[in-house]
Amino acid sequence: MTTDKETAILAQLSTDGGIISQRQLAKATGISIGVVNAVLRKMIETGFIKVKAFNKKNLRYHLTPKGLIELARRSYQCLSRTIENYQTLQNSLNNIINNLYHQGHRRLSIHGDGCLRPLVEQALSQFEGITIVKANSEGVILNLSDQPYQSKRGLVINILQKITLP
Repeated sequence: MTTDKETAILAQLSTDGGIISQRQLAKATGISIGVVNAVLRKMIETGFIKVKAFNKKNLRYHLTPKGLIELARRSYQCLSRTIENYQTLQNSLNNIINNLYHQGHRRLSIHGDGCLRPLVEQALSQFEGITIVKANSEGVILNLSDQPYQSKRGLVINILQKITLP
């Protein structure tokens, strides 16, 4: 099992063809040179990379087939977690809107922008009879901001406080 630091180094080596100094590798990954050195040594021992002298001052790191397989495995795991989190988030949003719908709320407004807005809009489109209104109208306000929002005109649902992720 590789760590996030190992994964970052494996990914960087796969894109640079192995011709990179430890200093460049540290800068590209945001990992200190000392940690890069320790991780490289560990990955050499585990067979993920091989090292050859490029010249007197530089080494050349090559991903082995074992290292490429490990990088692919970690990439797949990351993608699977992302998809799972997306589905969990979408289900959570659907549950919030479903509860509002069954409570009789049909006029909703969205406060805030960002990556959640298209997900909320998609969830709202699943329900017939819901109208999206301007934030200053009467109705339920779905707050997407990380800052609490208050309104004298209607119920405010702070979405970030209501959603659940694994």
